[in-house]
Amino acid sequence: PIWDEGKSMAAGWLLAVRDGLWIQSSELVEIRAADYERDTFIRPEVLVIDEAMVEPLTEWRRARWYDVVSTRIANDRRTLVTMNMADKEKFIERYDERLRRRLDESGRFIILPPWGGK
Repeated sequence: PIWDEGKSMAAGWLLAVRDGLWIQSSELVEIRAADYERDTFIRPEVLVIDEAMVEPLTEWRRARWYDVVSTRIANDRRTLVTMNMADKEKFIERYDERLRRRLDESGRFIILPPWGGK
């Protein structure tokens, strides 16, 4: 399965107990404008965006990312983003400075210890 250990396993567990949708960050930004249906990403109680910070970005892709996260926050939906970086500032810098305000209002940046608690 996609969630064998660590952060992805935690996200998989969350989806096992909550209604949700799992998408790789690279898949999210690759959806063509004509195929993008915002409701697909707003409707689920939980959205897991896995492996952020690795996909190539353009301004259009940044805008897609912001649209999904911001709209979910506005609709009181939970979004879990997994990544292999423990730096909130680099995350915000990469995706969109506007996310800072949105995350400060209603989000948390949680750093998980390495698998096995080491």
